[in-house]
Amino acid sequence: MRFTVFETNSVGSEKYSGSETVEAETAQEAATVFRHQFHLAAQTSHLRVTAEGGIPQLIPVRSEDSPPGGEVRGGAIPPPQLLQGPSSEERCGWATFCTVIGWINLVVGGIGLVLMMTGDRSERASGMVLLITGLAGGLGSFISGYIIRLLFDCRRYLRKLSER
Repeated sequence: MRFTVFETNSVGSEKYSGSETVEAETAQEAATVFRHQFHLAAQTSHLRVTAEGGIPQLIPVRSEDSPPGGEVRGGAIPPPQLLQGPSSEERCGWATFCTVIGWINLVVGGIGLVLMMTGDRSERASGMVLLITGLAGGLGSFISGYIIRLLFDCRRYLRKLSER
């Protein structure tokens, strides 16, 4: 018997691939043959199997029936699996550098605050300049370090994704 099979979601409303015609005895067998002959899309949760002139059936995709070698079109890998292993211990030197510079700037701002509170008129002006530049520079450095760390993590995540 000939069955038409395509990948879909649990409701059967989304079509993730073109339809394929499969020869099999039952709808379940047609779904199994389809899973082993074609690579499933990442978002596929069910297969919609329709016999010629028959009513469509939704058959859930189970992980134990996945294609040999675990090949999946789209590379669906949950994020927790990606960040496990030795590569998750990598650190970005630029992010650390920006964080250290941020702390140094905050110390400079603290010195400026002390000068502003205890000094005479000229020291107060110098203290105000040190306070403002120290706080602004520290904040900028911390934000830069955070963004660099975030981009580094994204790059590492994408590299792991492309390896699988």
